[in-house]
Amino acid sequence: MNDRGEVLLPLLPAHHAAGTAESQLNVSLRLYQAGDFEASIAPARRALVIKSDFPEAYNNIAASFASLRKWDEAIQSAREALRLKPDFQLARNNLVWAEGEKQKMLRGSNSSPSKAS
Repeated sequence: MNDRGEVLLPLLPAHHAAGTAESQLNVSLRLYQAGDFEASIAPARRALVIKSDFPEAYNNIAASFASLRKWDEAIQSAREALRLKPDFQLARNNLVWAEGEKQKMLRGSNSSPSKAS
């Protein structure tokens, strides 16, 4: 427990936590839940090295990239999760969210400020 009363979960260094794809996914989830979206990507990718057809790992990567507002990467990862597991509703939700946010961003960057005459 830290000085703010938060319970901290121990994270093993990558070379100790390499056991299973599921253990890597759990590390990724804990980092994501802690708001460390950038750091949550690496253990999900390590999970994919162990188990390349792991849609939940692709979905974690998609959610992390979406939280970082990296829409193209989020979309690509969510699509891969859905390729592996077409009925994966959470990945579909992440895909729809990322695509929608990307469209909002593109509409915003295409609008030019009006000029006063």
